[in-house]
Amino acid sequence: MKTKNLSVAIALGLCAVGAQAQIKQSSGNQEYWYNLLSAKDGVTNLAISENAEAGAAFPISVVAQNVNDPSQQWKFVAAQGGNYYIVNRKSGKQILASSLAQGALNATQLGTDETDNGFTVEEIKGGQYAIYGTEEDGVVRYLALQELSSEGVVLNKKQLVNSAFAWNAQIVDGTGIAAITEGDVLIMVKERQIVVENAKRYSVTNLAGVKFPKNAILEPGVYVVTVGGVSKNVYVE
Repeated sequence: MKTKNLSVAIALGLCAVGAQAQIKQSSGNQEYWYNLLSAKDGVTNLAISENAEAGAAFPISVVAQNVNDPSQQWKFVAAQGGNYYIVNRKSGKQILASSLAQGALNATQLGTDETDNGFTVEEIKGGQYAIYGTEEDGVVRYLALQELSSEGVVLNKKQLVNSAFAWNAQIVDGTGIAAITEGDVLIMVKERQIVVENAKRYSVTNLAGVKFPKNAILEPGVYVVTVGGVSKNVYVE
């Protein structure tokens, strides 16, 4: 098992939860960014945040929610066996589903391990999710807010709701965000509006060549963004 440190612990537990995740999966140019908030009773607006670049001992922390902070934004990307990689917007690194055994707790970290199996994300109650992975020792461990006091904690679906093991996934801006990078230029779709950063001159047309104002709220479909003679197809959902 790998040596890792983390303030958001992966705790030992066994649980039978059968609901399929309602999380929107990111793929290609369509990206859905989420804040992952603790659903534990008595906890308000605590979000999982990437912390690696701060020079801190723990690469992940739980902090007060800031919806505009890319360190607190995560996307779910398809992994093996129907699992998900949980990838941070700021660092581009994923939460690894393998850790150092520490009694009832395991500590994890961020990385880019392509052999990592990713996490299962299952709904346990409307808007609350359990996030867990099977580790190298064959034990299933759950993403948890805080330490448990004893080993061998046995969990069931009812016990997970509103517990340290429950997470709310709150989508950023309430919509999917498509992002295309071309050099220093970033093309995004936010609430059906195409936004181009780091370029003053660009055009937006549909596939028939009809030009649209830069601030137009667009109907769903494929549009062509042209910057400096380079054209990119952008899908608006």
